Amino acid sequence: MRGHRPVLNGAVAMIDWAPKPVTVSHLREILDYFGKCPSCGYPARAAELIMIHSDGSVSATATGTCELPCGWSGPVAITTMTARM
Repeated sequence: MRGHRPVLNGAVAMIDWAPKPVTVSHLREILDYFGKCPSCGYPARAAELIMIHSDGSVSATATGTCELPCGWSGPVAITTMTARM
């Protein structure tokens, strides 16, 4: 899938929007995460999604969710009480 993005002087740049196929994914809860919800301040939980793509590259994304039903979830920086290996 390709997309168009307008640039200066009416020219159009072609951008490749195709995601890399994921061959393996693993979701890991971060048990020693001590972040707080930015919406209500209540403690949040976090999980890390690790994806290995078909070209051999690896990407990881950490997502937090509020422990109360305020509805917040989003990307987080990993804040732990112990060192990560």
